[in-house]
Amino acid sequence: MKLAELQKQMIKSFFNQDSSADTQIISDQRLTAKQRLDIYKGSIHGSLTNTLAITFPVCQSLVGADFFDKMVDIFIDQNPPDSPYFIEYGGNFSLFINNFEPIKSLPYLAEIADFEWTRHQVWHTKLINSVDFSPLESLSNTQQNSLQFILAPSLQLKEYQYAVDQIWFAHQKETHIILEEVNITQGIKCILWRDSQAVQLAIPELGIWDFLQAIKEKNRLPELATRFMDQMPSYLTSAIQNQWIQNYSFLSSQSKH
Repeated sequence: MKLAELQKQMIKSFFNQDSSADTQIISDQRLTAKQRLDIYKGSIHGSLTNTLAITFPVCQSLVGADFFDKMVDIFIDQNPPDSPYFIEYGGNFSLFINNFEPIKSLPYLAEIADFEWTRHQVWHTKLINSVDFSPLESLSNTQQNSLQFILAPSLQLKEYQYAVDQIWFAHQKETHIILEEVNITQGIKCILWRDSQAVQLAIPELGIWDFLQAIKEKNRLPELATRFMDQMPSYLTSAIQNQWIQNYSFLSSQSKH
C-alpha cells in the first residue's frame, strides 16, 4: 500500500469510517493494533471536543458536560475536519443539533449553537477602518444612482425564533438574567459585529435591521430611498456612526446581480 493511501485509511479509522486500518499496524504483547489506533483516535477526538466546548460553551452548559461530550463524539465522526485550523471547525454543528433526536426537547438549542458560531465568526473577522463618507455630500446625480453601501466585514444580521440573546446572557457571569425567567419563545432580529475589544450585539428597531438587510442584498441608494423614505437619513446616520456601514462603491447598471 502506498503511503498516501495508508494515511487516508488511517484518517478514516479515526472517525469510524474504515475499520481495516488496524491490519496495517503491528501488534505486540503490550498493545493490539486496535488499541494503538484508539490512542490516536482518542487524542484527535479529545482535541476536537475541547475545541467545540470552547466555541459552544452555552450549548455545553444547557445539556451538561457529559452529554455534550457524547453528543460531539458522534458529531465528530460524522463531520471530520476539512481544515487544519481549529477555529474553522464546527460551522455545521447547529444543523447537526437540529437533527439530533435525543435533544428534540430543547428546540432552541440549534439556534443557540448558531448564535455561538456567529459570535465566533464575528470575533475572528479582520477589522478594517471605515472610509471617509464626507464626499457623499457632493455626489452628482449619476453617482447617486449608482451608489452602493458596503457593510462591515464582521457584521452579521441574524433572525431567530427563540430568545437566544437572553439565553446566552443568562450564562454570562457579568449579567443578572435568570434563565428560568426568560421567555424563550420571544424571537429576535439582531445585529452582531466586532469592534476592537469585543463582539457587540444590538437588537435595533425593525426598520434599521431591514435597512441593513437591503444593503446586504446590494440595493443601491435610489432603491433604499424609495423603500425607506423619511427614515432613510436617520437609518444611514445610525449605520455609519455604529460602523455597520464602512465603505461604499459606485456600480454600473450592468454590475448589479
